[in-house]
Amino acid sequence: MDSAQLVRAILAGREDWVEVPGKPGRRVKVRRPAAVELRKSGVDGVALVCERVVDWEGFVEDDLLGGNGVGSSDPVPFSAAVWSAWVVDQVEVIAAVVAKLGELVDKYSASIEGARKN
Repeated sequence: MDSAQLVRAILAGREDWVEVPGKPGRRVKVRRPAAVELRKSGVDGVALVCERVVDWEGFVEDDLLGGNGVGSSDPVPFSAAVWSAWVVDQVEVIAAVVAKLGELVDKYSASIEGARKN
């Protein structure tokens, strides 16, 4: 592997998908914070959700514009800026992403603890 492939593999090891509540067929990819980032205190949950989602699947314009037929059914490529603008009004989505991030952090912490015991 070259260095770019190694970085992609390392980051992929911190990622998982979250189904978007109330939006069948829509999901977002979250990336767990790195170990050094986990030590930061006073983390803002909304900022974390905006920063830690790195991809999505299934989103169309109409999803992002209210779901009332305002937008088209055209797929929308992931954009961190669009995600951040949209998600701040989506309380259930924020909760689901925060819960998944918590699971990823717990899993990582357990794996580190297990490695220390061996």
